[in-house]
Amino acid sequence: MKRGYMDQSAVRIFNQTQMVNMIREDDQLTTARIARRMGLSPPAVSNNIAELIERGVIVKAGQQKRPKEPGRKGELLAVNPVYSHIIAADLSGRRLIAGACDFSNKVLLTKIGDAIVGKEAGNILNQIIKIVDAIILETRLSAEQLGAIVISAPGNNDPETGTNILAPHFTNRENTKHRKSHREHNTPEKK
Repeated sequence: MKRGYMDQSAVRIFNQTQMVNMIREDDQLTTARIARRMGLSPPAVSNNIAELIERGVIVKAGQQKRPKEPGRKGELLAVNPVYSHIIAADLSGRRLIAGACDFSNKVLLTKIGDAIVGKEAGNILNQIIKIVDAIILETRLSAEQLGAIVISAPGNNDPETGTNILAPHFTNRENTKHRKSHREHNTPEKK
């Protein structure tokens, strides 16, 4: 493979990611405006938008009220907020803070847990599982709706061993395992 070469599927994924990010940031975007901003042909953008709509990533959000450019009114696009959800846990402060947001970045719920400074790593992991379970239960998210669970911890992560090294909040902080899958834990079912 030549240096700087990207195959067509990688280019499509890159372009679609850029389109979703643009739509998330600007609720007045049409296919034509995306094509102009990205410097792509309208048919190329239309094909990508059609694929994103078919996958449920974005939705049509109505007609433009007053087009900013001459020509016919375009179809406004929006991210589908229920396409995916993220739960994040932050261990950088004195207490565990966790929350859930939808695909449009709207915060659905925030929870503050117990103090984590000076706690054993196992106790902190149990607290993370408990608070994530509570968020799933309160937001009624199903496994299919959950795109990711993110844990932000101070220190350096070793991707090969799955350990957190030199995290100042943890006692017994060397070799703190953080790869335990939440799926191994009994996740509450959606009611």
